[in-house]
Amino acid sequence: MSKVRLGLVGCGGMSKSHMRRFHTLGSRLDLVAAVDVVEERAAAAAELVGGARVATDYREILDDVEQFASDEAFFNYKSALLEWTQGEGKGHPVYSVKSEQGPDHKKTFVVEVTVQGQRFGKGMGKNKKSAEQMAAKETLNLLDVGI
Repeated sequence: MSKVRLGLVGCGGMSKSHMRRFHTLGSRLDLVAAVDVVEERAAAAAELVGGARVATDYREILDDVEQFASDEAFFNYKSALLEWTQGEGKGHPVYSVKSEQGPDHKKTFVVEVTVQGQRFGKGMGKNKKSAEQMAAKETLNLLDVGI
């Protein structure tokens, strides 16, 4: 049985818990990349498994992995952005698909967010929903919205 090549995105506090689970599933998983916006945290996580690639942007490792594990896997960035825009009186964010790449069975979507007609974040994902989440996350970061 071949191992699933896994990338850990977000190497903060919960990553230690993930790493313990990865260790118990070591016969089925191969942690090939650690990603965090703070490079030192990604390096520390990669060092625990030895040989994992270190990156500060998940897009750098897309070709290396089959699955992602993330501290933020259940966080809804679209909801957070909507709450922020409404709270600031800026209406609803608008998501638009800018491109679809790849064959039908393995598409990659690029989505852009606009707020009051102004372009903000772009996101990429294997489906529209995940691309929208990544675009919302980038927009929150660009707007320096603490979440």
